[in-house]
Amino acid sequence: MSKLRGDHFEWLAKDIVKLIKPNKLDEFVREVKYYAKNNRFQESRFRDTCAITLQAQQYDDGLAPELYQGRY
Repeated sequence: MSKLRGDHFEWLAKDIVKLIKPNKLDEFVREVKYYAKNNRFQESRFRDTCAITLQAQQYDDGLAPELYQGRY
């Protein structure tokens, strides 16, 4: 597998993360880090982007509206 680049991480964090369960986020981040082969990978930044995407999806699905009270 070739080295993952920034656009790959963005795609994983914004599109693919929607396919996993929120409680599996840490496992997903660890797997991406393992296969990334990129020493510039920022685990905390990637995890935050994934979490924001999952929260937005839950809000859109009506599952967790309390996460957004007072933000908009």
